[in-house]
Amino acid sequence: MAYLVVDPDLNDAETLAALACQSTSSPARELTVAEKSVVLLSKGDPMLSVADPRSLLTRLMRCLGVKTANALADKRLEALRRYAVIVRVRGRASDGDLERLCAAGFDSGHAASVEQMVARWRSSSRGLPYVLPCLGLCLAAVLVYHLVARTVDEQTIALILAGLSAVLLAPIVFPDQRRR
Repeated sequence: MAYLVVDPDLNDAETLAALACQSTSSPARELTVAEKSVVLLSKGDPMLSVADPRSLLTRLMRCLGVKTANALADKRLEALRRYAVIVRVRGRASDGDLERLCAAGFDSGHAASVEQMVARWRSSSRGLPYVLPCLGLCLAAVLVYHLVARTVDEQTIALILAGLSAVLLAPIVFPDQRRR
């Protein structure tokens, strides 16, 4: 006979998500073909694709020419894509990430399958090599601003030219971010 222990600190949705994760203790459950395709498609998605599309960072990166992945129409598959990106970039997922995956209808066995698929891609994830070109682009824009501001003595024109140079240099700095 099995007994169900319910934590009074959790609401109903969190309790159901925790139960869904604990319900199967299989080491790895098989993903469907569509789910495997979503995990494979997430291979090229940057961590920025998981961020809120209304955030300032996301809007700034789009202005600089960095292409982010659009959210999938199916909420369940979108949760799987986000989990795969997080595991690939960070190396492991937090408990909150796993709970969001379980709330979408997956269990810990599916999470283990995703982690196995993504494990071989971890070395190709971005990180510090992605930050350095961003800093170089910002420094180039600041240099253009100061050169133009000294020459023309008009800060508005200098700011416009610095922004224009940053937008024009972005495809050179980020050549692998081609439009799909």
